[in-house]
Amino acid sequence: MPIVIPPTDFQLTDTHYMALGKILLKPVNSQLTGVTAAIGSVWTKTAHGLRKGQQIQLVSITGGTGVTALSYYWVSTVPSADTFTLAATRKGTVIAVSVAASAAVFQPVIVLEATEVEEKSSQQTKDYKRPNAKGVLYVLRRKRSEATNEFVVPVDDVKRIPTFFNGAKNGELDCLGTVFKPDVDDLPGFCSEVSEQDFPCRLTPDGSIKYGNGEYSKASLNIAVTKAGDLIWDTDVAVS
Repeated sequence: MPIVIPPTDFQLTDTHYMALGKILLKPVNSQLTGVTAAIGSVWTKTAHGLRKGQQIQLVSITGGTGVTALSYYWVSTVPSADTFTLAATRKGTVIAVSVAASAAVFQPVIVLEATEVEEKSSQQTKDYKRPNAKGVLYVLRRKRSEATNEFVVPVDDVKRIPTFFNGAKNGELDCLGTVFKPDVDDLPGFCSEVSEQDFPCRLTPDGSIKYGNGEYSKASLNIAVTKAGDLIWDTDVAVS
C-alpha cells in the first residue's frame, strides 16, 4: 500500500508582518493607593514620587468625574512632593475633576514603542543514555533542563532611559510586562499576537548608546522574562 502524503493547510493569516509594536511595563512595588482629589485638578498622595511627563494608569477610583478607571494618563505638573495633576496626553491640558475622588489607585507604567522587536529564546536539555548490545550509547530520554526568554527593543527616544533607572543610564528594574505585536493587516480592534499579561521581567540597558556622526542617538533595552515557566501567547486578540 502506498504511503499517504499528508495534506497541508497554509493560511496567509498565520503569517506575521509586525506593525508598530508596544511593550507595557509596570515597575513592581510602585502602585499608589489611597490617592484623593478635591473638586479641581490637584491629586494628593503623600510622597507620591511621580515626575512631570510620567505615564500612569488609573486602576480604580471612587467618585472622580472627569477620569476613567483603566485609562492611561500623564503627570502634567508636580506642585509638591504630595500633589500632582493629570493630562490625557503628555503635553495636554490639565484635567479638572468635577466630583471629588477618593481611594484612587494609580500604577506608574513604561510604554515602549518599536518598529522592530527581537525575541530571543534558548534552552538546554539533559539526556539519559543507555548502551545497546554493542556498547553504543543511545539517547532514550531527553528532558528540557533550562530555558530563557528575552526581548531586545530599540529605543529612539534615548533621553527617556535615565528616567527608568533613577537618573542613571545603567541599572535594572523589576517589572510586570505585556507585549503587543500587531500586524499591519489586523482587523480593527484586534492585535495579531499578545503575550500573557503582567509576566515578571527585568528591564536593563542592552549594549551601548551611540551618539553623533550625523545620526540620531540609538540605544536598546533588554527585557528578560523572569517567570518560572514558558511565556504564553494568544493570537488575534480583541483590543481597545
